[in-house]
Amino acid sequence: MNSRVTYTNFLGISWQSNPSAIPLEHYLDGIAHKDEADLIEQALTDGNLTLSDLRVRAFKDAAKYIKMVDDLIHRQHQTIRHLQRRIDSIDYKSRLIKLMDLELAALESKPSVKGVLTLDAKPS
Repeated sequence: MNSRVTYTNFLGISWQSNPSAIPLEHYLDGIAHKDEADLIEQALTDGNLTLSDLRVRAFKDAAKYIKMVDDLIHRQHQTIRHLQRRIDSIDYKSRLIKLMDLELAALESKPSVKGVLTLDAKPS
C-alpha cells in the first residue's frame, strides 16, 4: 500500500509526503500516541539526529526558496518606487508647463510699457 500523497505549494514546488510525516507532526505538536512517539524517537536514534538537526535541515532546504521570494519582493518594491518617481516627475512637469502658461498669459494681458520691447508669439 502506497500512502504517499503529493503536495504542491504556492511556488509550484512539489513534494511527496512520507508515511512518518503525520506521526512526526503529532510528535512536534505534543499529541503523539505512545506508538507514534516511539516510532519518531527510534527514527531519530537510528539516524543519529535530534529535533534541532531536523530543524536545521528543513531550514537549509527551504532557505533558497525563502531567498528567492525575498528577492522577488525586493524587486517588486524597487519597481514600484521607480514607477512612483516617474509618475511624480510627469506630474511635476505638467504642473510646471501649466504655471509657465499662466505666467505667459499674465504677461501677454499686461498693457505694454512704453520703451520696452515685446515679443510677438503669433506667426507673421
